[in-house]
Amino acid sequence: MLTLLLISLPAITLAQIFDDLATSNLGGRDSVSGTIYLPNHRPAGRGISVKLNKGGNDATTWTNQDGRFVINGVGNGSYTLTVETGDEYEPASQRFEVSQVRGSAPQTHFVDIQLRLKRGLTAKPSVVDADFAKAPKKAQQNYLKAREAEAEGDHQTAVDKFLQAIDDYPDFALAHAELGFAYMNLNQLEKSEEHLNIALKLKPGFYDPLASRGIVLERLKKHLEAESMLREALKIKDDSAVVHLYLGRALAGQNKLDEAESEFRTALSMGGTKMIEAHRALANLYLQRRDDQRLFRSSKPILLQIRGHPMHQNFVKRFNRSRTF
Repeated sequence: MLTLLLISLPAITLAQIFDDLATSNLGGRDSVSGTIYLPNHRPAGRGISVKLNKGGNDATTWTNQDGRFVINGVGNGSYTLTVETGDEYEPASQRFEVSQVRGSAPQTHFVDIQLRLKRGLTAKPSVVDADFAKAPKKAQQNYLKAREAEAEGDHQTAVDKFLQAIDDYPDFALAHAELGFAYMNLNQLEKSEEHLNIALKLKPGFYDPLASRGIVLERLKKHLEAESMLREALKIKDDSAVVHLYLGRALAGQNKLDEAESEFRTALSMGGTKMIEAHRALANLYLQRRDDQRLFRSSKPILLQIRGHPMHQNFVKRFNRSRTF
């Protein structure tokens, strides 16, 4: 039945359908929201699975491009928030309580998770330590304060402190790169691109701003420029599923569907089955091609996670309505 639904309703985009999964069946009107951070204090990015459990009842969602998630429909009780961390990071979870007085206005409960590398794994040495060392002490202090604010999710304070660091040391390539990333988190994409570009002029071949600028360009729908930037980043380092995902999007935006499919599949092979956003991208690509069999296969990993979820019943209702056409 689900196969027929996906074939029968091409006008309903998969992104719209799957975004509805952020609504849980946990007996309330509150929301749980937060950000998943990598060990370097940067937001983890899109496609990480986040599960909220209450006494055997689960709700699952995925982070967006800024590493953020939200789950609605949360009621009173004891909860465990768990992040699917894969092989690279320590298992991550956090317990918390929701206790609301009956009749009170809905609230959002914020829960951030900081990922940690597994024992025996170490972060790769930074290629920008020398850039930090060359900065005056005041610029270094403002930079570190900005990083602390960023780790706490206070992106505006981070922006202000990075700007102060740059005011103290205009050639601070690392601060420009981090400022570009902070602006990206605030969805101020033009300012983000501006500072990422400055970082690249100061330090050509600097991987982080190169990859980030490619992602920003794609979010700005500058598909051709994004493709060029992301391919250049991959020549330096080819270990990011997210970079391949955005390269696929840039190619799909130019209607280069065969190349886009290859990049989405690479993102899946690197990111594993939990790379839900790559499944989404493939599903939309097959929807565009009207390739129904591949459409269902690419959607199946997402559909399997909604068994028992209220959205499963919504799929059935939509299918039954479609039979009248």
